Amino acid sequence: MHTSKRVQIVKLLNAAEKGSVPHIRSLSSKWPQDIADSERALAILLFHFKEREVTVAYIKYGRLPPQDAMRASAFAWACMTAMDGAFKFITEANEEHQERMLKVLLPHLENVLAWLEIFSRNASILSTQPPDATLPASIGSSE
Repeated sequence: MHTSKRVQIVKLLNAAEKGSVPHIRSLSSKWPQDIADSERALAILLFHFKEREVTVAYIKYGRLPPQDAMRASAFAWACMTAMDGAFKFITEANEEHQERMLKVLLPHLENVLAWLEIFSRNASILSTQPPDATLPASIGSSE
């Protein structure tokens, strides 16, 4: 891989890992094509879903202030949107790469599905313009 392209991918993944919503969103269309980078990108998204799993219960039972619910949901929606890049990669990958990606995905599928349920039952919590700034990990964090 060309050095400048490699640097761009590393920067993108580092920013996504830190919770930068614009960088997370850009994974939808700029998904890394190297399998190791692709596994890392998927792991980053799954980490963000897992880190906010407590938020799902709070939203489900109405125990999170509406503004916090909207912000946390907007962040999770950005991650969900980026999952499109992962799914496209998986469908176009060879069998070995598909298996590697599924090994990363399957243990965390419950968290992804929990957010899908929240979105399907509470569409109003998605703001029309999700925040473009990094959200603090404390919002919905299980820590």
